[in-house]
Amino acid sequence: AKRCALVLHYALLGFIFSIFALAARCLFYLDWLVPVSMVFFTAGTTLLLLCVGLALMDIQRFQVQSSVVRRARGFSLFSARVLKWGRTRRPSRSLPRNRPRALAPADYPSPAGVGLTTLRALDKSP
Repeated sequence: AKRCALVLHYALLGFIFSIFALAARCLFYLDWLVPVSMVFFTAGTTLLLLCVGLALMDIQRFQVQSSVVRRARGFSLFSARVLKWGRTRRPSRSLPRNRPRALAPADYPSPAGVGLTTLRALDKSP
C-alpha cells in the first residue's frame, strides 16, 4: 500500500508537470515544450497504471495471507459445515423450550370482546 501511494504521488506530479509545460507553451511559444508535456503525460499515465497493478497485487497478497492464516487455525470455509461424507450440515433451528402457544383463529377476541367460539355457540342455539 505504501508503494502504491508513492507511485500515485509521482503520477500526479507527472500530470501536474504536463499541465505546467502546456501552460508555459501558451505563454512563451516554445515548440519544444509540447513534446516535454507529452513525455510528462505519458509518464504519469504509465505510473498510474503501475499504481493500479501494485494495488491489485497488494489485495491479492492480503487475500492469500488471510486464507493461509485461516487454514492454519482450522477455519477453512467448509470445515464447520461439511461432514466427512460430503453432506452439508444445516444450522440448528430448534425453538426455545418455553415458547408460548400460538393462538388458534377461534381464540382471537372479537371487537366486542366476545370470542369466536362464544359466537359459534350462540349461532347453534335454537
